[in-house]
Amino acid sequence: MDDEALVSMIGQQKLKGLFDFFQDLMKTKKPSTREQQEVRMPLVSTVKPHDLMNNKIKQKYAIFQRLTHSQKLSQAREASKKERNSKELNYNSFVYGEISFPSFAHIFTLIKEQYGGLQNEGGIFYDLGSGVGKGVLAASLLHQFDRCTGIELLESLHNMGLQLKNSILEQSEQIVQEVIEIDKYDGFCLPEINFVKDDFLTYDWSDATLVFAASTCYEPFLMQKLFERSKLLKRGSFFITLTKKLPQSDDWQLLISVNHKMSWGETTVHIYRKQKDAMS
Repeated sequence: MDDEALVSMIGQQKLKGLFDFFQDLMKTKKPSTREQQEVRMPLVSTVKPHDLMNNKIKQKYAIFQRLTHSQKLSQAREASKKERNSKELNYNSFVYGEISFPSFAHIFTLIKEQYGGLQNEGGIFYDLGSGVGKGVLAASLLHQFDRCTGIELLESLHNMGLQLKNSILEQSEQIVQEVIEIDKYDGFCLPEINFVKDDFLTYDWSDATLVFAASTCYEPFLMQKLFERSKLLKRGSFFITLTKKLPQSDDWQLLISVNHKMSWGETTVHIYRKQKDAMS
């Protein structure tokens, strides 16, 4: 066989291989609409929120740090561990962790600027398992909510949340003036801030506009119960979970998953929007 014949034969084999490949590809089952959505869902690499903070966010971060400087992470962890041991609450769900304000600010920015949420003043924020209340404080600085509520079952953490609330109330006039100056908007006022000692599986948070759950250590059964309660929220509400996703359904659309650093390390933040009307 001469060289030209050999090259021709190899070329024909390559073409046949490509033809067979595309034939097999055409036979492959087309993904469902939901599968297509999951494939297209962007998973953003780890965000460095400090690099994304504009001057307004940096100034609000300074307010946040001033109000929480006495609430040490180590003290909250120790208080949580002591109470859990005394009450034999040996569930991973009670493991303590805290939000990062820069990360929280970036999440709010995504909701507002990319997904059309929180476009108007008002609304209600809930932090499910609010610890010492830092998520509630952050939310109150990042959007003009009507009410921000933290729900915490452990009494020691709840009491620390009440201490934070007292600090906020004592400095409320100063905070308002600072935020007005930062946002260049004289209509700002602090939302009603509540800390409730209760179980978020029984407490009514169905009026929420935005719900946050630091769910990294939640067991599957707890995520399922949380999901069932979330069906009571109105269409257009937002739900933020950490690490663990809500069970797949038509009720919630997963908008984006993005990696952020929290007090315990890097975690994946999932942002959802309610697709269906509230379940009656």
